[in-house]
Amino acid sequence: MKLATTFVLAAFLVSTLCHADPEFDDTIDSFTGTKKFSFLVTKQMLAKTPSWDGKSDLPFPIGKARERAEAELKKLVENSNTYTLNSISVQYQPPSNRWLFLMQFVNIQKGQMPTPPFSVVVLFDGTVVDPKISDYNLWSPHSDGH
Repeated sequence: MKLATTFVLAAFLVSTLCHADPEFDDTIDSFTGTKKFSFLVTKQMLAKTPSWDGKSDLPFPIGKARERAEAELKKLVENSNTYTLNSISVQYQPPSNRWLFLMQFVNIQKGQMPTPPFSVVVLFDGTVVDPKISDYNLWSPHSDGH
């Protein structure tokens, strides 16, 4: 019993030290073909952005946020000219009391179904979050996909 308790405690400590703080950090994943794009938003990043009460004007213009997201999409996605903006959302990030823009694009090609949305994250100070890019294959048990 003592060994099991020690193992559980050790597993908890390793988990705590190796993972992002779940109360503050958030990862938003996007996929294209065989690539995974992980946008990590940390509490430190959010702390540098202006607060917003949800009632007043946005601290960063939504049109400029869209322009930055489209520029990022062009850098990340090979055929970005086939993507169109599908939605813009303003998302609250508790408990940091900060917000961010989530721009979602879909790849629409004639005669084909649209792809799942590709998200780009823009913070309220205008910073575009750089994603971690990794190989991904949904059908392969050896990719980082599940």
